[in-house]
Amino acid sequence: TNDEIGRIQFTGKNDAGTDHTYANISSNIVDATSSGNTEDGSLVFQTIVAGSVRDRLNILSDQIVINQEGRDLDFRVETDGRVNTLFVDGEHNAVVIGESVPHLTISGGTPAFQVSGEGFRGGAAIVRNDNGAFGPFVALTKSRNTTPGSFTIVQDDDNCGTISWFADDGTNLDSQVAVIGALIDGTPGENDTPGRLVFSTTADNAAAATERMQIDSAGRVLMGKTATNFGVAGVEVSTGIWSTRAGATLFLNRLSSDGPSAEFYHDGAAVGSIGTDGPNLFVNFSTDNNVGISSGVSGGDPVLFPTSNAGAVRNGAVTLGYNNGRWKDLFLSGGVYLGG
Repeated sequence: TNDEIGRIQFTGKNDAGTDHTYANISSNIVDATSSGNTEDGSLVFQTIVAGSVRDRLNILSDQIVINQEGRDLDFRVETDGRVNTLFVDGEHNAVVIGESVPHLTISGGTPAFQVSGEGFRGGAAIVRNDNGAFGPFVALTKSRNTTPGSFTIVQDDDNCGTISWFADDGTNLDSQVAVIGALIDGTPGENDTPGRLVFSTTADNAAAATERMQIDSAGRVLMGKTATNFGVAGVEVSTGIWSTRAGATLFLNRLSSDGPSAEFYHDGAAVGSIGTDGPNLFVNFSTDNNVGISSGVSGGDPVLFPTSNAGAVRNGAVTLGYNNGRWKDLFLSGGVYLGG
């Protein structure tokens, strides 16, 4: 085992006229055990670098290793017309597709894998060719264990991966433009990993992104805010919603049953609603006082009538105005009916 069984040495004279070995190819016995056909061998290619012998290529029984000694040596693959189709930068520990120099300032550091170049060489594609319903995928994963193949559960608010956009600001590539992140949103467990998506953009005169929207584990969509005020699935915004078009800008369609289609709150407390009662629309002005108004048809004539907060008729129970809150004028083309 480990016995050298052959060596080829490449020798020449240096500038002083002294014989010097500049390269070696050697073979060793790794395992000489004959039972079970388990014999193994190795082949090692070496060159002289700065006067010292360095391993450049090691063909072992279970792997092929380039630069096994971990020296600051680069590795590149050429293609027709490209000098650096694949480049491994020994100094910065980066693999680069398309260029010979890695970018060192992306998000303040040097990503281990980079695709860089002009035109289509600045892009990457994942294509899945099979006769099935599934497509290609990109998997971003997070573990709290530091050993590959071992597992330690993540925790609430752990970031499980981001897609980040950066721009050249004239000095480096460390200025964010936008970020989409996926975070744990609750207490995780085995086969139980609640998550939320966070969308962030960078404001003017800034270089770091600010959260603008999130979709949490309960299905709530929060825009311009990071915490819910209602605790139910839906869309919450901290600023107004603007819509501009020639036709209607908001469509509400309540299915199956009668009741509110839109509810209004003040500091988290319900204060009114707009809804449907059959083919009629009702407006509830006060949830506490159970007062509303609806429309319909009576005796062939269109009518407005007082209702409850659910749209039901409240006959003789609602007063129009009060002592210090009177209506100014009332114009009628028909009669006034009192008490009957």
